[in-house]
Amino acid sequence: MRFVLFLSLIPNFVFCAQTSEISYLTSAFKQIAATISAKQDVKKKGDRTTIIAKKIHELINKNRMEHGLVTFAWDDTLAKAARNHSEDMVRRNYFDHKSPEGHDFMWRYQQVGFDGSVRVGNYIYYGAENIHMGWTFSKIYYTNDIETGRDRLSLDAIAQIAVNDWMNSSGHRKNILTPHWRREGIGVVISDNGNVLVTQNFC
Repeated sequence: MRFVLFLSLIPNFVFCAQTSEISYLTSAFKQIAATISAKQDVKKKGDRTTIIAKKIHELINKNRMEHGLVTFAWDDTLAKAARNHSEDMVRRNYFDHKSPEGHDFMWRYQQVGFDGSVRVGNYIYYGAENIHMGWTFSKIYYTNDIETGRDRLSLDAIAQIAVNDWMNSSGHRKNILTPHWRREGIGVVISDNGNVLVTQNFC
């Protein structure tokens, strides 16, 4: 809206400007348009990751119900801790429960002010974590070593693949089906090359 309004305020100036001035204005407008487009892309990517996270949450609860367990409540603070870890893995190019400094999920809980302790009888449990690495596409096509296209996955498919991978892994499956966990938070981040990093935290 501001871009259009700015143009409408200076029609005579643009018309009467010298070639160099027109070139300068054109370049400036292109930079503004590129900035707006970049912000829209970031917002679109953010919207997608939020949708994927909630779809994973729904699928996880479906699995819980199928096993006679109470469904997870969504916890925004846990989700913040989860997203922080996914963002860090993308930014620093690693895939691990521990950061390069050795920080685990309990440290990340503390950073967002979350108390993850759950007492069961004489035992106290402090949470758990699943992570997943996937892609936004299933195939890449090349012609003469130049990428010509990709088969994009739907948001539903991206979420389903993550949950399937976890449910087919004994350790991840155990976390999902642990009876005393009652809350979860999920953080999804998509890298520039289409890599999908998902962190799931429990309490």
